[in-house]
Amino acid sequence: MVLKSILVGGDGLPQLSPGQWCQVAVASIAYTYAVVAFAVALELTTLGSAFILSNMTSLVIIAGRFLMGLPTLKLEGYGALIGFTGAVICASDTPTTLTNDEEVTATSTNSMVLGNIISFSSSISAAIYFITAKEFRASMDLFVFMFLIMMFGCFFLFFYMILTGEVLTYDMHPDHGIFGWLNLSADRLPLEVYIALVCNLIGTVGYVAAMK
Repeated sequence: MVLKSILVGGDGLPQLSPGQWCQVAVASIAYTYAVVAFAVALELTTLGSAFILSNMTSLVIIAGRFLMGLPTLKLEGYGALIGFTGAVICASDTPTTLTNDEEVTATSTNSMVLGNIISFSSSISAAIYFITAKEFRASMDLFVFMFLIMMFGCFFLFFYMILTGEVLTYDMHPDHGIFGWLNLSADRLPLEVYIALVCNLIGTVGYVAAMK
């Protein structure tokens, strides 16, 4: 699709200024951070808290518009209120796994608080990504834009894993190989294809396409 957009009936390679290329990089960093932050939060807090707090992007955008004095529709305000109420409920959630004394330890509580904060920071980062993506939709083909976002994101994630000391091998190991997703087991290549087609193509690309 990317080659077709560039070579066949598309706009060709995007003609962007150095500043605009920097904005594309910022959008890619924001997208990558949003995804990584959600994955990290899953290790610290409950699935429900991580999912809801990392999907409050619309609330963040509306709150930002309100703080900047921009007009906000009444229904948008109601939606923001409902979202904030859900965030409060999730943030006050407690771990489901108890100690032998059936008491929540201070460590687990602190981990959940940190996980909730990281989850919400994912929403803020996603808001930055979507705002930037909307700006570039007018000057760049959709699939070319998404290809650049994903390509930059792969490099950013690769360097992040190196800097944080993650176990990383250059083979097809199913757990830490960078080509491990090519394994034919049900939880690798088939799952990756599903994520690529449904979550990324229909979900992520569709979201950006709808903003036009």
